Amino acid sequence: MMPDAHRYRVFPLGTFHYFDWQKTDTVGISIGTSPQIVSSETADIGLVVDGITRILPFSVTHPTFEHITQEITPLTTVFHVRDSALPITAKITFRSCFYPQDFEISAVPAYIVSIEVHNPTDNLVKVDSRFHVDGYHLGETKKVAFPDGIDHDGIDDFEFTQTLCCDAPTAEIQPDSQHTFIWYHVLHISQPTLNVRGEKLKFGYTTLGDTLDFLQENTAEIIRKGDFFEQTILRSTYPPELKLLLSSAFKGLASNAWWAENGWFSVMEIGAYHSTLDVDYQLALFFFQYWSELVGRMLNQWADFYIPASGYMAHDVGQHLEATGNRYGGPKSAMKVEENCNYLILLHHYWRSTGDDGIFKGKETLIGELVDFLIASDTSGNGLPNQYTDNTNDWGSGLITASEDQSYHGVRMVVTYRAIEQIAEHLHIDDLKARCHEQANLILKTLNEAWLGDHYPISLSSSESFAHYSMWTTHGLLYALRNGMTTGLDLDKLRVDLINSTQRTMHEHGSVHSTVDVRGWLTQNLWRDCIAAYLGVDMTVNLRRYLGHGEYISYEDTTILEVANELMVVPGATAEHTYAGETHDFPMVDGHPRPACIFGLPYALAGLQFDWINKEMSFAPIVFPLTIPLTHLADWKNERLPTVTFTRTIPNQDGGHQATRITYWIEHDDLLAGWTLRLRET
Repeated sequence: MMPDAHRYRVFPLGTFHYFDWQKTDTVGISIGTSPQIVSSETADIGLVVDGITRILPFSVTHPTFEHITQEITPLTTVFHVRDSALPITAKITFRSCFYPQDFEISAVPAYIVSIEVHNPTDNLVKVDSRFHVDGYHLGETKKVAFPDGIDHDGIDDFEFTQTLCCDAPTAEIQPDSQHTFIWYHVLHISQPTLNVRGEKLKFGYTTLGDTLDFLQENTAEIIRKGDFFEQTILRSTYPPELKLLLSSAFKGLASNAWWAENGWFSVMEIGAYHSTLDVDYQLALFFFQYWSELVGRMLNQWADFYIPASGYMAHDVGQHLEATGNRYGGPKSAMKVEENCNYLILLHHYWRSTGDDGIFKGKETLIGELVDFLIASDTSGNGLPNQYTDNTNDWGSGLITASEDQSYHGVRMVVTYRAIEQIAEHLHIDDLKARCHEQANLILKTLNEAWLGDHYPISLSSSESFAHYSMWTTHGLLYALRNGMTTGLDLDKLRVDLINSTQRTMHEHGSVHSTVDVRGWLTQNLWRDCIAAYLGVDMTVNLRRYLGHGEYISYEDTTILEVANELMVVPGATAEHTYAGETHDFPMVDGHPRPACIFGLPYALAGLQFDWINKEMSFAPIVFPLTIPLTHLADWKNERLPTVTFTRTIPNQDGGHQATRITYWIEHDDLLAGWTLRLRET
């Protein structure tokens, strides 16, 4: 939805790059090597009363409603409208379909649009509802053509079908009464859309039968289950900024998720690359808490694309409509040390958080080769890599992006080696366990000797970096903190590093990457805040800083930010353009999936650690009162959700110091049968 440009862009393949100008006639522009599929659709969506038409700002064919306010939830975008020329008011809700661990509902390529009209007058009012998209009629199809630069070998000559349907688009509304029109906007491609190494796959929804019939028969269930999912966010005691950011982040994740037939599942990085490993490493926090099976599916797919004996995991598995092998950085990939760590940490966390050791089947050789590559990346003997050190922060300065002997890599590699120690012990691979143990201890020695009193240097091999602070140093800690793994890292020093780097890198919208950088990522701020919470530091006060910009922010060159801002959906600002650098009270949606890592923040605020292998869960909350859903233990089939509430009592101190008392209780605690629970000290 692009109200500033009066566009309603609905395209069946998403966008192949989310940096996209709104103000061109065709709403499409090429950025680098990722040309944009052109789509210039407009939509007349509104109401007609007594011959007077008012619409939402997705077209210029009729006047828009005088007064429009907008709100978002994870599954909905809602417009409240009124106009002095109309005797009615209305609430127009666009609802997408999703429910955890339910493919049938989640795969539906459609909006359910409800137009709830209230007649506050003393007279009968006849109302016509309008929903018309850019020349489409019921079941009409259009050919899809690709501009140069789109990867689509063997995927061509298909049609995009849109269906718009309302059983009764006209109604007479009694005085002081209301009526709801239900429209269905269905989008469908019946031909193959993805080339997976020569296998042409259709979208998964093509296996489900007639979409419109399914929607009409199951509307009530879809809405009920959608509301149940949304209540895991909306009913909790989170700050309003956090609820809005969670809603925005889910939309970015959902718009990049690609589910094809035969079980293929990937998340695209901004509509360009399939299964970008460093991106999915962060957004996987959502899946670990709502649908962990999909992480297992992606882990298996990455392993399938591994080139035997290469020693490194690919950055991605393809681009656009092709999953035929790595594209970013060329066929030999990029970020080799980075992606090896990402894969191994995810593999370990999946095992510890699900209990599924079947994930290791056939991967013993792969694990050993990835570890050997990591060990060989150090030729200086200090355990830190001085080869293949380019990392996920490819939008940062050279110092933080690719320098040798980075503390950032050191922390991540310690966590990786400790994770593989546990896996190797489980698989009875003694030599692998010993190698990882030795390497982890070597890095710990190196990091301890490198400590500068209030932070770790960015690069141990560059004395010029010693005066600089990086918000990335602690990056590798989060998954270890979530499952309670002992690493040997000095968490007190890392906490001091995190606090000092945050203070020195903070700007009006959040932290930039380091004190040598002028750019930053929303995701990295959110990730840092999760780690901080586990270390006993509450950074939720910064959530408000993050409202008003997308994933990227720059204090040097605002071009990228300006372009990204063009696409964002802003509650309360549907008719006003928001320029780079401006702030407002609401988050925006820019289509990047990575910020879904924010779904890990509620667990972090509770200090929640869980290990399915030992059936142990512990808490160390840092904000009170706090109510969070334990979504990883939800019974989604029966719509039952365990929820934990924490309270704190601070005794009167007149008689001397007395310890604070923290209590908690769990709703639907029967879903935790067999688990051992305890409180930890922060």
